[in-house]
Amino acid sequence: MTSIAPLEAVVFDLGNVFVEWSRERLYETLISDAERRRDFLDSVLTVDVNLRLDRGERFDDVLAEVAAAHPSCADLVAAFKTNWTDSLGDVNCDMVSLLDDLRGQVPVYALTNWSGETFPIARARFGWLDWFDGHVVSGEEGTVKPEPEIYRTVSDRFGHAPDGLWFTDDSQVNVDAARVCGWRAELFEGAASVRRQLMALGLRM
Repeated sequence: MTSIAPLEAVVFDLGNVFVEWSRERLYETLISDAERRRDFLDSVLTVDVNLRLDRGERFDDVLAEVAAAHPSCADLVAAFKTNWTDSLGDVNCDMVSLLDDLRGQVPVYALTNWSGETFPIARARFGWLDWFDGHVVSGEEGTVKPEPEIYRTVSDRFGHAPDGLWFTDDSQVNVDAARVCGWRAELFEGAASVRRQLMALGLRM
């Protein structure tokens, strides 16, 4: 009979788990026409552009390259840096409360695809980010979820066996990658679901 490894630590994604984030929110006031806005996000300020920033490339370098390729959109491209905080939405207060409940019970870490340039802005805005016992930020590591290197960074840096880590993320691809690395991982479906899952692992929730 296979034994289950004891829980050593909990790991949370941040974007759309603790705080809403989207490129579209930033551009809702800058591009009022929904079809034009979607075209801009699909063909100019694309998911791949954002991933380059999450991987650690500098905003000035990446956005200058994008603006040069789309000169008619240069001002809109520049807004992704100057207006970046407009991409942040509401905080999930239930998750912040859950994080508070976990403090002192078990180490809790954040694993996030986030630019190293903008993460300090978020950290200054959201004091609860300091409640984590550690952060692994893709833009500081040069690797992103779902690449296995970033999962290994968490277990190696904080000294935990992969099967001792429990993780939740709003992306199924990232959850699947964590499982391949030996983690226990679940798709994020709200704070109530997380509470039930952690209680089943023996935590006081």
